[in-house]
Amino acid sequence: KKALSRRERKKLEKKQDYERRRTVWMERYGTFQALQSTFGAGSILGDLSPEQTRRLYHTLLPRSLLGLYEMGLMKPEELAPLAYNARIAAKKYARSRCIWTGRV
Repeated sequence: KKALSRRERKKLEKKQDYERRRTVWMERYGTFQALQSTFGAGSILGDLSPEQTRRLYHTLLPRSLLGLYEMGLMKPEELAPLAYNARIAAKKYARSRCIWTGRV
C-alpha cells in the first residue's frame, strides 16, 4: 500500500478533525434529546410562557456556528447541515417547554 503524501495526510487530518468537532457539537446541541440532557426536560404540561418560549428558541439558535466560520475552523458547506439540525431541535425543544395552551 502506498504511503500518503503530506498534502493527503493534511486533508485526512482536517476531515477527521471536522468529524470530531461535528460529533461533539451534535451530541450537545444537535438533537432534541441532546438539548433535553443539556438544559433539562421541564414539566410535561410545560413551564414557560409563549414569550419565554420564543426567547428560549432564539437563544438556542446556532449562532455559535457562525463563530466557527469566522475563526476559519469550518466552511459554510460544513456548517449548513449542523445549523439545519440545530434549528429543528431548538424548535422541538422550545415547544416541549411551552405551557400546553401555547402549543395550540
